[in-house]
Amino acid sequence: MRKPDIKQEDNNSGLFHRLLGWLRSEKGRELISYGFWGVVSALVTLALFQGFLWLGIRYWVANLFTFIIAKIFIFITNKLFVFRTRTEGIGPLLREFGRFVFSRLATNLVDIFGLIFLVESFGTDPFYTKLVLAIVVIILNYIASKALVFRKSDSFPKNPESLEPKNREYGSTRLHKKLIDRFNGVLMERYCALTARQMPENLLDVGCGEGFTLAMVQKQTPGVHLTGCDISEQALTLAKQLVPKAELQRASVYELPFADDSFDITICLGVLEHLEHPQKALAEIHRVTRGQVLLSVPHAPFFRLPNLLSGKYLATWGTPPAHIQQFRKSNFGRLCGNYFNLRYCLGVFPWLFYEGEKES
Repeated sequence: MRKPDIKQEDNNSGLFHRLLGWLRSEKGRELISYGFWGVVSALVTLALFQGFLWLGIRYWVANLFTFIIAKIFIFITNKLFVFRTRTEGIGPLLREFGRFVFSRLATNLVDIFGLIFLVESFGTDPFYTKLVLAIVVIILNYIASKALVFRKSDSFPKNPESLEPKNREYGSTRLHKKLIDRFNGVLMERYCALTARQMPENLLDVGCGEGFTLAMVQKQTPGVHLTGCDISEQALTLAKQLVPKAELQRASVYELPFADDSFDITICLGVLEHLEHPQKALAEIHRVTRGQVLLSVPHAPFFRLPNLLSGKYLATWGTPPAHIQQFRKSNFGRLCGNYFNLRYCLGVFPWLFYEGEKES
């Protein structure tokens, strides 16, 4: 009886595992996804063309409409599902689409004039020449998309810690800035209402970022001792330049380095949506607060709308990838109500704003 070739089996097994590893890699996933959506795009193109013909549209007009719609469909699927790039704002998105159109027109010219040149100059068979050129165009389209169109260097950072969350998600367009200005107006209005009742001795900003909120508070009430904390050392460095008189510390919201009942007012804006355990953060905020709290989170799904209108986070329907929690007025009010007595819970499009106080 012939003994099994163990060495050959090991080689086959090793080859299989290498192939499986490649298929699971980023490059393998990308190529498979590119091929899959290429097939889907071809089917969509045929369906559109046939649909226009059924509507009684002349074939050359149907072909033009199909070409335009198919190219938009291919761009969207390539961007969202194949190369997975993120663009911040409508300008970068339009430039990316412009590069896509240019590259596809260039490869179409290769297809058209390459067929004429090879058939007329070398007498090649038109069908097989077209087949070879179709493969060449597919390869050229992938290379152009990878190197020219969907450039990772132009996409928005994937690492949620690479930039301070609040300014990563908002503040890049005129629309966003107007919304932020409106929110800041409501925030300062509520803060002034609190200080009118009783001037606080101190204030804590949890997740202070670069210190913009602390700067507004300092301008409004210069005699209040300000403290801020954030997990980002980079953000705190900028905050020290903006509010040099504030006491700033690097700290986690889950473990605030302050004694119980330390602050008259605690502010926490745009932080809870990033946390796996927002209830633990609220428990810590409750512990260090002796008076009032001002809390805010994005109001889902309204928060998505301005992002979608400006072409941001299209792959997640306008939701920033770092947003782990999705809050609505009902569940946000209930969550905060477990720790504080409610004064206000209102929508300041596209955010929710909560004002409460610690039980005396």
